Amino acid sequence: METTTPFELNRAIQQWRENLAQSPAFRSENVAELESHLRDSVAGLQTHGLSAEEAFMVAAKRIGKGTTLETEFAKVNGQSVWLDRLLWIVIAVQGWLVISTATISLVTVAAGAAVAINHALPNFGVQQVSDEFVRGVFGLLVFPAPTMAAAAVVWWLLNRSSGRLGVACKKLLRRPVALALTLFLFCTILQATTHWALYSWIYPRLYNLSGSPAHSHLMNLVSYLPQYVLLAALTLFVARKRLRLSKA
Repeated sequence: METTTPFELNRAIQQWRENLAQSPAFRSENVAELESHLRDSVAGLQTHGLSAEEAFMVAAKRIGKGTTLETEFAKVNGQSVWLDRLLWIVIAVQGWLVISTATISLVTVAAGAAVAINHALPNFGVQQVSDEFVRGVFGLLVFPAPTMAAAAVVWWLLNRSSGRLGVACKKLLRRPVALALTLFLFCTILQATTHWALYSWIYPRLYNLSGSPAHSHLMNLVSYLPQYVLLAALTLFVARKRLRLSKA
């Protein structure tokens, strides 16, 4: 015998509200106003004898589907929508810089290891192939890995938005200074660490290249700093403007 979960009005309204809030077309006050209309409509329908579940379904249908509401409010909140999109573009650019840095490291390690294995093939009676061919093949095989890993992480975050990490990300979006500083430090530290690992450990060990002096690492980092500073400043500007508009 199947058991059915009893309908809970507050939970249904909360879920309805969360679904609307996922769209950048709605401001927080828009969602609150729509929820107020929904609750008033549900209460009115219940006085006419409808159950809580029936009243909720009818009231939600009267207010409109999420896509229709999103289209209507997007026209009203156009500036907010574009600021939201711009912020995510700036964040994505910084994310791509991180992915590019990780890709360089991973491809370098994989190609170097593959070349070392290629040189050892004659010891096992297998004919050695061209090093350039090995580097090219392993580069093509490994190159998509960081992008795929990043896509998997983003997908996981979107589907776990109620988890601790999702909550932390939402808090950062409401704190422009912390958001810009976090992205800046993450990009800068990863760039510096990767460059040091490549020229002080990976290249000397896998490619028999001499390590770079300390000032070379510093100059490399300095060459990347302007773009990271510019992106951090742009993140701060857009995030602040977006936050002010949402509170207006």
